[in-house]
Amino acid sequence: MLLRYHLLFYVSVWESVKSEGEKTKNITSLKLIPRSNVTMIGNTETISCLSTGGSVPITYQLFHNRSINGRIISTEQRQISFNVTIIDTTYLGTYRCKANNTSAIYSQSFYFTLQENESNGSPAPSTLILVLLLVFILVPALVLSAFVFRRICRRRSNDRIYANTTTEVTGDRIYENMLTKEAENTNIEYTAIRRHQ
Repeated sequence: MLLRYHLLFYVSVWESVKSEGEKTKNITSLKLIPRSNVTMIGNTETISCLSTGGSVPITYQLFHNRSINGRIISTEQRQISFNVTIIDTTYLGTYRCKANNTSAIYSQSFYFTLQENESNGSPAPSTLILVLLLVFILVPALVLSAFVFRRICRRRSNDRIYANTTTEVTGDRIYENMLTKEAENTNIEYTAIRRHQ
């Protein structure tokens, strides 16, 4: 039993001497490095964290609106990356990175901006489909309405011709004088002769 206490004492003394020889350095700076600040719903974005001046191991945590979104422990001084999938607009809030070895340090805040569905100035496929449908519906409708309008105008002009018909009865013959439309500012008269029986 006594041997056991002596052994525990020596182990604890050895660990304290070892920890004094290997002093940990605090992290002096932390950068949050987004690949892009513009995103779309459904995209997977990469957010990287890089700390300088600290001793390893370093625990990195990614925060989204004050809740932990991921944790990585790094045993070497390197940039680490978190992948974030933007499922809906709630994933567009504040992102911060935290690095911790013996003391914690936070990065500056970062925000994603939602990009509209139009990219490179070209219209979205749904807008293009809508425009094509309108064209394919409006063109036949305009042609049909022009045809109907023209037919109605012809009918009215024929009714006007028959309204201007005069009939004269002379003996056993009927003379009809029909006036038609003016052609080149002159009136043209047509005479039809019918025998009355």
